Amino acid sequence: MRVNCGPSTKEKRQAKEDWHRWFAWRPVLVGEHDCRWLEFVMRKGTFYRIPGYAVLEYKYKEIGND
Repeated sequence: MRVNCGPSTKEKRQAKEDWHRWFAWRPVLVGEHDCRWLEFVMRKGTFYRIPGYAVLEYKYKEIGND
């Protein structure tokens, strides 16, 4: 029997580190004096290792703004 067990931990982490579309269900800063709320934005995460735990920090930008 073949079963798809879903993405691996490495694949999940990589997906968060690439720019991806995300619904801003809370206000996020996408530029200087520019916040977005209740709309889609682009999000990219960065992992940091601190002794004892890992931290994930996100950056945001508006869709179509490269």
